[in-house]
Amino acid sequence: METKQRVSTSTLKRILGFIKGTKEPRLYTLDVIAQYLGHENWDIYIDKFSKIENSEFVNLEQLDITSLCKNDKIEFAYEPNRKVTILYKGDFNFEVTESLNSKLQKVDKLKNLYIVKHYPLIINSVIRKGLNMGQFKAGKISGITNINVIKNK
Repeated sequence: METKQRVSTSTLKRILGFIKGTKEPRLYTLDVIAQYLGHENWDIYIDKFSKIENSEFVNLEQLDITSLCKNDKIEFAYEPNRKVTILYKGDFNFEVTESLNSKLQKVDKLKNLYIVKHYPLIINSVIRKGLNMGQFKAGKISGITNINVIKNK
């Protein structure tokens, strides 16, 4: 949106913390930014955020680990173009059987993971060749884009 108002490049750099300077921008600058974002002024823009709910009830599409049987496989994907297949070993333990473009490697052992579609994957512990690699988070930006359970027959 065009505002026909000017804000200098150095002012924007100061606001975004790229250069040091006055910590508090002038109201004129804030009004121009709010107008650029499609609001009448800064006060109206900020008022919009005070009305946003901080919590909500949602139905999440997630993997229920307690419903898995030993040797069930789980495939999950996340951006950019990453796909991992893990094998359930029981007692919240998994082993990576396939890994495409992921930092997880085949035969990594995983403990206590939570897979929720559209949210980042969080793995409490990754064991690689006997060494605890620590926690692992995947899909930090787009979240998990696909979850598929392959039941052991």
